[in-house]
Amino acid sequence: MEMRNRHMIAVLSLVMAVYSCGKGESGVVGSVTDVSQHIQALDTDDFLIGKSANIYVFGDRLYIVDTKATDKILYVFDTESGKYLGSALNPGPSPYEITEPGALGVNAATGDALMFDYGQNRIVAFNVDSILFDSVYGIRTLRKLDMSGFPDSYFYVNDSTGYGRLIVPDGGHSFSQTVCRYDMATGDIRKFNKSEAVGEGNRSSVAVSPDGKTIVEACRTQDLIVLYDAAGNPVKEIKGKEYDPVADQSMSFFSGAAITDRHILVAYCGKKVNEGFYGDRIMVFDLDGNYVATLDPGIEIRKMAYSPTTDNLYISTPDSIQFCILPLGKIEGTLT
Repeated sequence: MEMRNRHMIAVLSLVMAVYSCGKGESGVVGSVTDVSQHIQALDTDDFLIGKSANIYVFGDRLYIVDTKATDKILYVFDTESGKYLGSALNPGPSPYEITEPGALGVNAATGDALMFDYGQNRIVAFNVDSILFDSVYGIRTLRKLDMSGFPDSYFYVNDSTGYGRLIVPDGGHSFSQTVCRYDMATGDIRKFNKSEAVGEGNRSSVAVSPDGKTIVEACRTQDLIVLYDAAGNPVKEIKGKEYDPVADQSMSFFSGAAITDRHILVAYCGKKVNEGFYGDRIMVFDLDGNYVATLDPGIEIRKMAYSPTTDNLYISTPDSIQFCILPLGKIEGTLT
């Protein structure tokens, strides 16, 4: 079991390294609007949070999950005020610790949360307020994971529905991936109907709209964005000028995506991996996949998460500003 876990962690490390229908066209088109003056830093200087941390928004809270934590794993902030609310979850191998933290899902109404722990092949359950403020409260194992095929980059919609990338290890140090619907409570996996435009070996980012009705696959190894409906059917392919049906592992086209109630946002890089991995432009489309604008935030983008409550886009970066906020309301004129 220990050797198997080491193998799975090696595959997950590779996954993190690789990422971290109608027709349309992507690529930076038209003019680029500088929005760097609107970028606001999120103050996390008092915390030791790793560069590979992921960000999530549920309800009125921002959650940061440090996937390589040496201190706490989970950090929670209020999206309205920016106030730090607390941190919790210790890294480690015991049943009350998390060995290899993955995606987080939170029921905003109840505060009940689920998190993947790939190191112990399980999903853990806890209540956010209890884990933050009750010193004797602990996590519990909800169920074990089938590590022959498991979701990565999971987006929680409700207690029975979420979407993400299905990772299937090939027995070595590589893997295949596809977009899937996944029930964290039962483990039920339903693969999406793959777009014919997506090449074998493609690597992608996935984002889900606030209402759970639109899923976006933004490809890293192809100049391609695919829109799916909630049933897993591709409804639009947005092919860029450099689109090739063969996935190119040496390229980094898109490094992240988010969906608001009005727009699809994707972080565009368009460079060889050895020249740059993370996007430094935000391409904006309407919910039908029509191009709207290209934004220059003045930073590189690892991950993005949208807050419907504040209409803010939260961004994690590999830059000196580790986490920042782009208030979309301040640039609304650019997005019409």
